[in-house]
Amino acid sequence: MKSKEEALAKIKELEKALDLKRQEAADASKAMTKTIEDYEARLKALSESNRQLVKGEHLIQTLRELLVPPGAGVPNSGTGQSISASIDKPEIELTLNRPTLPADETTTIGKVALLVHDGFFDERHTASQVTEEFHNRGWMNEKRDVELGLLGLCKTAHLYRKKSTGKMFWFQLTEDGKERVKVKKI
Repeated sequence: MKSKEEALAKIKELEKALDLKRQEAADASKAMTKTIEDYEARLKALSESNRQLVKGEHLIQTLRELLVPPGAGVPNSGTGQSISASIDKPEIELTLNRPTLPADETTTIGKVALLVHDGFFDERHTASQVTEEFHNRGWMNEKRDVELGLLGLCKTAHLYRKKSTGKMFWFQLTEDGKERVKVKKI
């Protein structure tokens, strides 16, 4: 009986070894399948890249044929030749109507215009600095009145206002602002 039991034990041992080999083969098969899938994905990506490259080369060739007629003396090969194109851009012609604004040294706008004429706005200034200059010249205008005068000359494009930081604004001459201030001495 021992030999029958030994034979059955041997069979069970061999079955376990066979099951282990089957599991190893299944794991190897899964790993191989994963590897094949990875290679297929890479191949597909390369194929898509190649297709895009071919489309790009086809587009370049089509542009060459459209832009350079055959026999024009420019080779249609991809040997580093370049093609340039230009686009016409429309221009805008703007006519500005800037009427003359009468002002005198008694109005705030007139006083600011006099500062423009005297070169004070050759450098930028804040409304507080302009008010201080008013006071230095003996003009006792309030800061709010000075600000309104400055904004008036911004509307006429003699000055422009640029925001600095927070609530601070700078006032500076426009390109032709000084040229458009005429002073008549009476």
